[in-house]
Amino acid sequence: MTLARSLHLAPMLLTSCLAVNASTVAAQDVADIDAAPIATVEVNGLFSTTLASYKTLVAGMDAYARERAMAPASTLYFRIVKTRPTVSFVGLQAELVGPTLRLPLQVDGVGKLTVERNEAALADRASLIVNRRKDAVTLQPAVISAGLAPGVRRLGDLRLQCQVAGAMKRDAMSLFERRFLSIAALCKSMDVVLPAGVARRYLGFVMRDGARSERNDTRAVSADGNVATIALDDPSWSDESVIEYLTTR
Repeated sequence: MTLARSLHLAPMLLTSCLAVNASTVAAQDVADIDAAPIATVEVNGLFSTTLASYKTLVAGMDAYARERAMAPASTLYFRIVKTRPTVSFVGLQAELVGPTLRLPLQVDGVGKLTVERNEAALADRASLIVNRRKDAVTLQPAVISAGLAPGVRRLGDLRLQCQVAGAMKRDAMSLFERRFLSIAALCKSMDVVLPAGVARRYLGFVMRDGARSERNDTRAVSADGNVATIALDDPSWSDESVIEYLTTR
């Protein structure tokens, strides 16, 4: 089934979709991005959902370039995140689609997207389309430095990731809504959420910066162990600080 036909069968309101996804993109991270082979695909299927405009993705790329001193050895990714554990990523496909443009994207088995700058997609007002229901997935940026062990994140990466997410959220808002958005306030902390369906739970985390090492406050982990809240705005912790998540096995 072609994308045009699937869009006809399952029409989506772009403004509504952006409002939903913009509310979840900022100040949140999903733990455990696992490497997987990357495949180039084309979107086909009954359900086709607009996750974001390409312009919104570019706003995130611009923020990443502008603030990259926080994480100079990092890479910016975009990732499709499950909203519930029953969602399957088997056959997950993504494209940039505009009135005159259709560009397949690289997406791996855990929803990580490779998105490059493309002036034609920007000029064509393209949008990111995926073959999943709009209530099944959302979109988040991810900033990750090379060389980190599994279960470890760098504080500068999370700070920069929040700046990217805030820029994306701002771009998806109306001019009126932007008046009430403070990225500084948004990025005071970040909730690091375990992926949907994962059996492990957070026990806590340890922050290290050189010789300094501190265990988290117990209030920083949710009662169900699914969410760890990392403070981003404490200047006494440098961007080089690392966070080691402690979880059940």
